[in-house]
Amino acid sequence: MTEVITGLRMSPLEVVVLLGAVALLLSRWFPPGARRPVALAAAAVVVLSGAVLGAVGPRWQMVPVLAGAAVVLPFAVPPVLRRRADRPPRRARWWLALPGSVVCLP
Repeated sequence: MTEVITGLRMSPLEVVVLLGAVALLLSRWFPPGARRPVALAAAAVVVLSGAVLGAVGPRWQMVPVLAGAAVVLPFAVPPVLRRRADRPPRRARWWLALPGSVVCLP
């Protein structure tokens, strides 16, 4: 589990956490039909692999990725969970979400 991928110098678990965090961050920009499954799957991947990485012992380079995912998680998942049939979920305006997405990208 701690083998390093040649060229990336990251373990497979770190790659999974990184890809999950990026998918969670970008789930806001997916089309409405894909937004919910992507956000929920990415949240599950980040939480589970982050917990395993925390138990194994994360390298300091992964701390900003985990912190960014922790910041994005409450904004990405609740809007897709609180979905009612009569109205669309509340989302931040695109001009507010764009700078936050750019800052959080690893």
